[in-house]
Amino acid sequence: LIGPWASLSMQLIAPPAPKIESLALVSDTGTSSTDKVTDNPTIVGTIKLEDRPVSDYLVYVDHNGDGTTEGTAITDQFGNFIYRPRNLTPGPIKLKLLTAYWDSNLNSTVYASPVEFEYTLLPPPLP
Repeated sequence: LIGPWASLSMQLIAPPAPKIESLALVSDTGTSSTDKVTDNPTIVGTIKLEDRPVSDYLVYVDHNGDGTTEGTAITDQFGNFIYRPRNLTPGPIKLKLLTAYWDSNLNSTVYASPVEFEYTLLPPPLP
């Protein structure tokens, strides 16, 4: 086949970042086991990509809604992570968590949508 050249345009689209599938308090110490009231701010979660666990991914955590990461956790071989926040003031807590990865084809970071997790932090128990 012989003919004139034709232009072809392409757009690279990055695969999605893994999504946070579950979040929970390690220890809900309120009046019920599901009221999200605790004296232990540690949370656990799982991330997945296309319903498969994802290992060795960073989970970024924003404590105060300013868009800056105050802490991170890393997933194990099953996509599970444990996050132990530091220096939180007792009272209502709202964390935003997300995952991201570097896409070398696009030379940019690909972010998942942030997930919010709210609970009430009690003062530490007296000795």
